[in-house]
Amino acid sequence: MPRKDEDIEFQAQVAAWLFDKMHFKQEQIAEHLGIKQPDVSRRLKLAEERGWLSRPGFLRGKDITDRRMEEIENAFYRRLGELRRLIERLARQKRPQQAPPKVQVFYSGPIATDKAGYHKRQELFGWNAALYIQDLIPQMHRIGVAWGKTIARLIDGLRPLHTKFGRGTLFFPVSGEPLRERGEENSATSLASQLQAFVDGAPHGPGLNMVIPCIPDQFSPETTDDIKQLLLGQVEGYRRIFLGDAGHGPLIDEMDTLITGVGTASKTSTDPWLIERVNAMRHNPPLTREDFEAYTFGDIGGVYLLRPELERLIAARGARGTGKIARERNAGVAAKIERINAQWTGIQREQVARCAERARSSQQSAGVIVLAIGRAKSETVIEAVNQSLVNHLLIDQDLADALVNDLSSA
Repeated sequence: MPRKDEDIEFQAQVAAWLFDKMHFKQEQIAEHLGIKQPDVSRRLKLAEERGWLSRPGFLRGKDITDRRMEEIENAFYRRLGELRRLIERLARQKRPQQAPPKVQVFYSGPIATDKAGYHKRQELFGWNAALYIQDLIPQMHRIGVAWGKTIARLIDGLRPLHTKFGRGTLFFPVSGEPLRERGEENSATSLASQLQAFVDGAPHGPGLNMVIPCIPDQFSPETTDDIKQLLLGQVEGYRRIFLGDAGHGPLIDEMDTLITGVGTASKTSTDPWLIERVNAMRHNPPLTREDFEAYTFGDIGGVYLLRPELERLIAARGARGTGKIARERNAGVAAKIERINAQWTGIQREQVARCAERARSSQQSAGVIVLAIGRAKSETVIEAVNQSLVNHLLIDQDLADALVNDLSSA
């Protein structure tokens, strides 16, 4: 253990930070610092005496420098510096002058994959991520919201903080509702509405309750575009968000913040939005869940990140040989995969990219905030960073470990 960890003052600062920011109990702090529980109690008392803790809140006094603050954060996740360097290297590979995403690792409790355990992990993560989001509020004005349980738990974490966004702030959903779900509590519309309640004055935000998330693939690209413009355009919320309405441009073009998760394309996923996408891709040739897993990295806000060299991947999975039938089938599947995002009625890749770029250029907006837990998301996160689609990466220690391992071996 580094000598800094033997510094009682440093231990007191770390204990106060873990107690407040990571919701650690004294027993957990003791295990983390390698000291006894009574020593933790004394460290917390010292932190109160020195003005670093006013229970239950950690207070950063003038005597805590930026460097010391970084050391305190690193004391929770000891590979944080390494992770940040690896993410920066990845972000700068294609664009050397680009500012890398800001990366923060939050505690989500013991690694559990069963339903109850995973829910508890999401709760702990949401509480901690809420504290981070609080600091970004001045940069958030037109905020797109994706779907998912992790965002729902973030909202749970914001409530006890008595969070307030400025008057005029507007939250809006960036995806529609699965046809086969009824009253999906974690839909983008539901979550955007809950977030709108934190706005001072709480103006009514647009919704996408009547909008399907994707268009079945039996329609041509031209017909698909007509459906979006002429049919979905009849829905007020869709028109206001994606097409523009009453002399105003689309809200999606004003978006300075996107709150989103990332998804895997795993065939075992229970995500209703993934299931909806697969169900909509049944026209000849159909795309299975295995195809989604093989040909995409996963999605960010519903935008699937396609793997390169689709032709080679397709040939390796099925239609082998050089015959005309095989070539035609391969070409058909490749074209079908390329249409995965065109069928999506929600946010598109270029809109995610513009939001991220705007934040990098002006530093006056929050940009794309990605919330993710669990090592299964590693590949999707890496590709999202690789494509410059992330400004703030908020993850748990399980996903952080996977990212360090995957990026170190790349």
